[in-house]
Amino acid sequence: MSNQWRVIFFVLILVLSLPGSVIAAGPVTTAQHATDPTSSNTTETSEPPDPQPIQQSSTSFDITPTADNETIPWRQDRLPVFVGDTVRFQAESTLDGYELVNVSWKTSGPANVTPTTENGSTALTQFETHGKTTLQVTTTLHNELFDRTIEQSSTYTLIATSDNFAVDEFSVSFEDPPSRWDTAAVYAHLHDVPEMHHNLSQRLPLPPRVNLAYMTYSEIQDRCGEGAYACVDQSNENTIYMPYDVGKYEAPEITTYRHELTHVAQFHGMDMSYRQQWRFIVEGHAEYEQSNQFNRRPLDEKPSPQELRAFQGDYHAAELFVSAFVAEYGYQSLRQMIELSRDSSVDQAIQKVTNESFNSFVRV
Repeated sequence: MSNQWRVIFFVLILVLSLPGSVIAAGPVTTAQHATDPTSSNTTETSEPPDPQPIQQSSTSFDITPTADNETIPWRQDRLPVFVGDTVRFQAESTLDGYELVNVSWKTSGPANVTPTTENGSTALTQFETHGKTTLQVTTTLHNELFDRTIEQSSTYTLIATSDNFAVDEFSVSFEDPPSRWDTAAVYAHLHDVPEMHHNLSQRLPLPPRVNLAYMTYSEIQDRCGEGAYACVDQSNENTIYMPYDVGKYEAPEITTYRHELTHVAQFHGMDMSYRQQWRFIVEGHAEYEQSNQFNRRPLDEKPSPQELRAFQGDYHAAELFVSAFVAEYGYQSLRQMIELSRDSSVDQAIQKVTNESFNSFVRV
């Protein structure tokens, strides 16, 4: 035997002699499969411990809702439907190698979800009354090859609306006849906007009734400009133009409504002029209101006057300026300044309201 083989031979003997050492052939365990939180027990037992479920943070299953053999689109984690709809849910694994072994459906609200198969992978619900239902779906998936079990829960909101639902604060119109589910999605928003209107009207001069005009996203682009996903037209200041699937794009639907309602108040009760030099204040104010947190930003974070005057869609910088202004001079001063926008420049308005120049405020 050569010296090289003698070395290999003795190394193998040494490894095998170590406590608990095993040499085995088989698939390599990946990082995903090595996350079992079960603590290991090095004491010899007659039977291995039962594998414990792994808690997954990423989505490992899909839920497909259908009605009359038509798939109902989710709006993020919300499912808008109409009162009277019967909806079938189908749960499926999205992880390769994992089979769905059990699904549980837990509801809180007017609708009940009833499993229709032994393992709960399908379920049925009849929406009999108007309202919101919180649905928690918990799935158990198993990988036989690696003997791994995964459990994961996700929460959804089911929103049932009558087909003649209306609210006093808003009127609704459609540019083109929408699909049934687009209509349901629009009506689902109406559950939330009356309270939003009430809360904002405590701070802003909103009209008692606002028009909501819904259209396709491409029509929004034509009317509001490229890249826009909602707008208020100066020629029709009490009307907000929205896409049917508002919330699908850059901003969630609730913040979009708050942003555009702020513009309605600016036009309606603050005599706002949407001129280029005022855009950073007008949009910064809307961003400030949509955040619903009213953070007081440090004044040394204020952007430069060049950035603000050129305003090319930097909404963060605009909101930063408004937050700093409100922190220093108060919200009422912001309103007074916007009310001067039609007949004054930004510099003149700030000087009139604060006795300070624009440049000195942003600390040139």
